[in-house]
Amino acid sequence: MLYSEVLQTRFQAHRSHAVAEAACEIEKLTGIQSALSACRDFMHKRLCMKSRKMAVIPSKADPDKQHEFLHNKLEPLLEEEKQGKRGSSLLMPYTF
Repeated sequence: MLYSEVLQTRFQAHRSHAVAEAACEIEKLTGIQSALSACRDFMHKRLCMKSRKMAVIPSKADPDKQHEFLHNKLEPLLEEEKQGKRGSSLLMPYTF
């Protein structure tokens, strides 16, 4: 099995939250140490992974709408994910 296939399988099962974390995992699995920029390029070009940026929460958020969203939409989806009926879309491959 090629390193890229091993890494693809690993990152699909256990997603990294930062490039530094991914670079450390790559070094542990392959013994190859690379700079963060090289790791980022490899993950983007070879593994077809995209970086995700977190959005800012608006300062004037409506607490009632947040409560409604949490209890009526998010918690049922998370419960389905725990039962294995749904994959989680909240986990990103990596963030930088």
